[in-house]
Amino acid sequence: MEAGVRLGFRHGLIRQALYEGMPAGLRAALHVRAARMLAGAGAAPERVAAQLIPAELDQDRTAAPDPMPGRETGVLAGLPVDEWVVAWLAEAAPVLIYRAPQVAVELLRAVLGQLPGSDLRRAGLEANLVAVLFRLGLYEDAERAGVRLLAGDSDPQRVADTAWLVAYAMLRTDRSAEAIAQVTQGLARPGLSESCRARLRALHAIILNRQTGEVDRTEVIARADGGRAGRGPARRGICAARARPGQLLPAGAGRDALLH
Repeated sequence: MEAGVRLGFRHGLIRQALYEGMPAGLRAALHVRAARMLAGAGAAPERVAAQLIPAELDQDRTAAPDPMPGRETGVLAGLPVDEWVVAWLAEAAPVLIYRAPQVAVELLRAVLGQLPGSDLRRAGLEANLVAVLFRLGLYEDAERAGVRLLAGDSDPQRVADTAWLVAYAMLRTDRSAEAIAQVTQGLARPGLSESCRARLRALHAIILNRQTGEVDRTEVIARADGGRAGRGPARRGICAARARPGQLLPAGAGRDALLH
């Protein structure tokens, strides 16, 4: 039947039957092609991602759906990784994490499952996976993915961010001592900038304040390294701790919610 200037199926079941009857390779290629066209036209990352992990066929595709785990049809599943998809995801993931986190998880896992361990983009994609798992409140998964990344990563900024998320995930699962140990290990990593150290010390302050309510002690810790860390991110962390002792970030919040 006619649908505006295009033709459409009268019944969704007919469309679904034709779609599922396509060879998997052809179906995937068409989705990747559509994703590339959308990206080239400047479409939002969530619309592009919806082509790579489409939701139920009878849903409105223009709504950029964010399906529940296990309901995706998995365009990329079992197929060789597409180079364009990897490059696009490496750039778009930070935005996708906030706009369509469920889709981001599935897409990151699909790409990482096929990407060689030697690929230099792996660490960045894994860091994004840790961040989105944390945002979704999947703290144990975020911790496992983060610990795995920290074991082989050497980028100071990424190490600091990942250590922060892993430590906070431990705190979320009521393991303050382990969280403090994780922060301490993060601070011991070489090459951290002053701002990275300040963020970790701010989290250290939050953890200690939750345990003991010792604001003065946490302020001393956060002002280490000549006192400069007491201004900026660490200072904002202490203010957050002082405002409501013992309060954690809301579920789904990220590091920036605390430090900014």
